[in-house]
Amino acid sequence: MGCLARPTVNRVYDGRLVEGGLVLPEEYATFLRGAMAEEQGDLAGALHAYEAVSESAPRDPEIWTRIGAVRCQKDARDDRAKTALDRALSLDPEYAPAWAAKARCELLRGVDRASVERNALRAVEFDPQAVQPQVILATALAMQPAHAEAARERLLALTLKHRTSSAAWRALGAWGKSHRDPALVARAYGEVARIAPAAHAEVAAEVMQLAGEGELIAARTLAGALIDSRRGSGAARSAEGAVAGGALVARLAVDDAIAAGDRDRVRRRTVATHLPLDVAAGRALLLGRSDMARELAEPLRDADPRAVGARLVLAILAYESDDRAGLTRAFAATGATSGGDLPVVAEAILPFLRVVARAMGPEAARRVAHALPCETFVPGDALVVPLAVALADSGALPPATLSADGRLELAVRRGEVVTESLDALDARHRLLALASTRPTSNEARALLRHVGAAWVRDPLVAVAMGRMAVAGAVVVDPSTATRLAEVAPDDPLVATTALELAQKHGNDAAERSIRARLSAIATGAHRTR
Repeated sequence: MGCLARPTVNRVYDGRLVEGGLVLPEEYATFLRGAMAEEQGDLAGALHAYEAVSESAPRDPEIWTRIGAVRCQKDARDDRAKTALDRALSLDPEYAPAWAAKARCELLRGVDRASVERNALRAVEFDPQAVQPQVILATALAMQPAHAEAARERLLALTLKHRTSSAAWRALGAWGKSHRDPALVARAYGEVARIAPAAHAEVAAEVMQLAGEGELIAARTLAGALIDSRRGSGAARSAEGAVAGGALVARLAVDDAIAAGDRDRVRRRTVATHLPLDVAAGRALLLGRSDMARELAEPLRDADPRAVGARLVLAILAYESDDRAGLTRAFAATGATSGGDLPVVAEAILPFLRVVARAMGPEAARRVAHALPCETFVPGDALVVPLAVALADSGALPPATLSADGRLELAVRRGEVVTESLDALDARHRLLALASTRPTSNEARALLRHVGAAWVRDPLVAVAMGRMAVAGAVVVDPSTATRLAEVAPDDPLVATTALELAQKHGNDAAERSIRARLSAIATGAHRTR
């Protein structure tokens, strides 16, 4: 029988020498498949692999720890998670990762904080250098409102001490999310993107969430960090399609570089995300960077006579500077005024339609839109969608061409019944829809609590908050009407909402100022029509 027994070997677990069963090559390969699946978020695949290994290595505390941790991630209430972790500790009572996994599982389950801290401290006792137990302790501390800042300082200290720990940076990012600190979220998850290439899809989701909550600056910053971290690695492929929402992530990354005035970074990110150069040129134009727009569009026009998007950007620049010769050059090429079989990028055609509408009226712009069909709009694009909505409202663009979020904005702007489903909308559009249909509902109140801090930066959140204030769902200061009108001075919906709020509070001075602003907006719209 002794000949049939499996030989034992000494192995190192977190710096400690532990005697265990010999791991056969096929078992190790299965374990690696599980570890890779877990890192990529495939919990079912990870669990299947780990359990296969446990059958041939039943006395390995690491494998039972991993089984317990994965089961807890799948379902924190799964009793089998606790059973697996208890088994790991019965095999090795001093195995720090098992104590840490137990503490984390209890944290997810909402178990008494004292128990969480007790188990995390046991993990620290057996492995003082481990990061995860320290993260758990800081997270448990953050659950106490009175100690929120202390938890933040502890997490910051962890990221300074363990700069390459994605767990520490994720925890700091989670603190930022729960305490509405978008800049901290962008900083933390930017580091996660740099440290852990397998987490790029997770980071992209954070970009989308920030953008969808109206935190545009933070979303651009994080998108830029994500795209830069993809360069020079196997992950440095097109952001479009590589991750959910990649089309918007790519554009936000380019916007971040444009806003910083960094021409080299604009080009690098455009290439890294496989965005057409006329998209970058158009976005530079929309962000008020005329020189950069020209620098991006001219080489494209010279290289490709049929680069319609680039020519439209140059035509707009020439028109705005009253450069007749430049306007002629913009279209002086065979096929330059024909879109051919390909639609024109939205970043180029939409500002061109705006110029045509102002100079010749919305009907002329509509004819141009028919001759030069626009590419499909990217949902959630706060730079392009509002322009498309304004053009559709003026009659220069068919409403049917708008994306779902654009159709919602148009309906609210026109005072029409909102019919769009909330499921496919981001947080700020869901809030706008609820504020327009059920402003006093619990759902609207809860969503406003979640994203309301962005109202001073995002027009849609500002309008939603203002409408809910008018309906009595939220109490605001009488001066809020004036501040709301300043969020987007040229937006008629923002101004109208601010006027209603000023009237509700009886703020005569604010009402007069906002009426004057509405009159100026209406005069500009009349010129466009």
